[in-house]
Amino acid sequence: MYIASLQMLAVGRANIWIDFDLFRNSGQGPDTQTLLHYDAGRWVQIAVPRGWIFRSSNLAADGRGGVWLALADQRPFGTEMYDYRHGHWSRGVVLARPGRFTMITSIARIPGTRRAWAVGYAGYIRGNPRSYGVLYEYRP
Repeated sequence: MYIASLQMLAVGRANIWIDFDLFRNSGQGPDTQTLLHYDAGRWVQIAVPRGWIFRSSNLAADGRGGVWLALADQRPFGTEMYDYRHGHWSRGVVLARPGRFTMITSIARIPGTRRAWAVGYAGYIRGNPRSYGVLYEYRP
């Protein structure tokens, strides 16, 4: 096994998040998806929502003690935003028109707010190979 998509987010001295995927050499997507949280002197493993075969490594503070994470799936192709706070996941919607997909590639919290910007690309699921950039603003 090997680690891929490793990302760390330090929100404070005692509030650190690490997000990573463990792959076998099959290349068919991660075998294990892990989110670790260091809080008040101890590490805790957080279960990632099920059903995701590929995860884009995107992690950002939500401004309320939790984190946003963009999770991707290849069937149907696309990304959804999730917010983890106080032990629970909340699903946010990533808009995509019928027959199209959206992939979030980066998330950043807007300083001094509880909002975030998310950027990525979108395109057609079949046929036309064109893709285009997208920008979303998330609000709690």
